[in-house]
Amino acid sequence: CALSPAPCRVYLRAMRSCAPNALFRWNQEMFAAEVRALRPIARGEEVTMCYIPELEGYSSRQARLRDAYGFTCTCELC
Repeated sequence: CALSPAPCRVYLRAMRSCAPNALFRWNQEMFAAEVRALRPIARGEEVTMCYIPELEGYSSRQARLRDAYGFTCTCELC
C-alpha cells in the first residue's frame, strides 16, 4: 500500500479471526486505507481482522476459508 503505508503495515501484520477486534476499509474520500478498532484493544493484544463476513455460520465460514484461503480456522469463535 504505497499510498498509506502505516495502516497497510498493520493490516498485513494483523491476525485473522472470526471475532475480530478491528476492521480494514478503504476510505475513497481520503484515498487511504483505514484500520479501525471495533472495541478497545488492550496493550499487547493482537490486532485481528476477519477475511469474510462475520455473520456467516460456522460451516459456511469454514468452507469459504478453506476454499478461498486454504486453511481451517481455529480462532476463539470456531
